[in-house]
Amino acid sequence: MTTTSTVSAIPLSEMGRCTGRFYLDERRPLIAMRFYCDASEGQDDNGAVWMTLAGLIASDQFWGDFQTRWETMLKDRYPIAPYIHMNPLVMREDPFERVVGWTDDKVSQLVLDALGFLQNINKRAFCAFVISIDSTAHRRLLAEGLPVGGDAVDILAYLCLDAAVQWYCREHPDNIEKLYVFFDQDEPHIKTLREKWLKKRTAPGSVSVSPMVDLVANILPADMRENPPIQAADIFAWARTRSFSGKERMFRFLDAVASRIVPNGSIRIDEAAMRKLAKEHGWPG
Repeated sequence: MTTTSTVSAIPLSEMGRCTGRFYLDERRPLIAMRFYCDASEGQDDNGAVWMTLAGLIASDQFWGDFQTRWETMLKDRYPIAPYIHMNPLVMREDPFERVVGWTDDKVSQLVLDALGFLQNINKRAFCAFVISIDSTAHRRLLAEGLPVGGDAVDILAYLCLDAAVQWYCREHPDNIEKLYVFFDQDEPHIKTLREKWLKKRTAPGSVSVSPMVDLVANILPADMRENPPIQAADIFAWARTRSFSGKERMFRFLDAVASRIVPNGSIRIDEAAMRKLAKEHGWPG
């Protein structure tokens, strides 16, 4: 396992240990935090499939300004970019076809402008998290009977959300409010994740000692084309997927660059890490 961070690194063995007692009174006026997520999947050079979930967390106020400035950045070019979605952008698929003017230089400039935008916003107000797991190895270890958790998607969702809650508790200890989680509406696993959250959460009006579950006000789908924070999360998730191959291709080093310009927590869970955790710590979730 590799953990890297420009904020405090969070070892997997420490996940879920953000403690405290929260009175879940929904009548209390809230200043909501929002966590926007997107997923990606791809192979490394050995044929193993890696799954990645990336998310960005910040306050409502932060995201309002973010949206306005991001949309200005998209429009400040020709052809105008309606949004950023890395896979169709790099593949020159609708709406980024070559016939409407999307050359290699213009694609590169759009991504550079997005990185420049992220580099110049308030780094104290938000944080990105990028969690990856070798799902091929995970399935193999499950077949061996090792206790390495359930579905790989569930593991990613748990770890990414827990990392966001850890950051929130650490950075805003006197201002803990409800957290709204948004996934791209095309994410196939959002229904299952939401159902599991609904089953685990504590009823409103009760005292909870499970902040990772009970700080979440809702888990909702959102259209990435209309939500710049999901577009930013897509950049991080896609960049991580591209980094698993050493092939010389466009944006090969995007993950390394992105991780240096914004506050972030990053975990890569390989087979060795899964075997070690199964033996020593057990799995979260």
